[in-house]
Amino acid sequence: MASLESGERINLGQDDFNIKKLELQRQTIETIKNSGLPFIIAGSWALKNNGVLKEDYTPNDIDVYVAENDLTKITEFCRRNNWKIEPVSGSNKLAILNGPVFIDLHIIDDKGSEYVEKTVIGVFHYPKAGFSNIDGLVTMKTELIFLLEKGSGDRPGKVDKLKELKAALNLKELKIIDKGFKFDSLEGI
Repeated sequence: MASLESGERINLGQDDFNIKKLELQRQTIETIKNSGLPFIIAGSWALKNNGVLKEDYTPNDIDVYVAENDLTKITEFCRRNNWKIEPVSGSNKLAILNGPVFIDLHIIDDKGSEYVEKTVIGVFHYPKAGFSNIDGLVTMKTELIFLLEKGSGDRPGKVDKLKELKAALNLKELKIIDKGFKFDSLEGI
């Protein structure tokens, strides 16, 4: 018996479990897309939208970013859809559960030419050049995800993910995005 992230038990083999989870995630992405609300898709689903990950790859969750000033509209939307919203202990993120689908909601500030995310380890500055609209969904570009996964002197990188991302990079885009991307560590403050 397999278990989806909400704790719901499903009597399926692992392949069937992943197929069901992927379909539920797709439905959730479609609901987000059709909401008319300013969700930003990041993480594995952004890589799927960017064509980097295979269509049948099943992410663990859906990473979304929303501007703090849109949070009331977003939480009302979630409640109307019977999605549970819970704060994530020790962070400024929210966990949203649409049945067995887990949405990791990052709260950001829209600062004109960049989005700013305050986390427990530091402050990220994401240049808006690092996002594009793909089929009606604002999506984090592969190049910005690469910079996040690469880490920095203050943040360890995820070497295993870098190899698969490198082949998909547009080096011209990477240079543009890298100029505006910044991480301010809270260490030593």
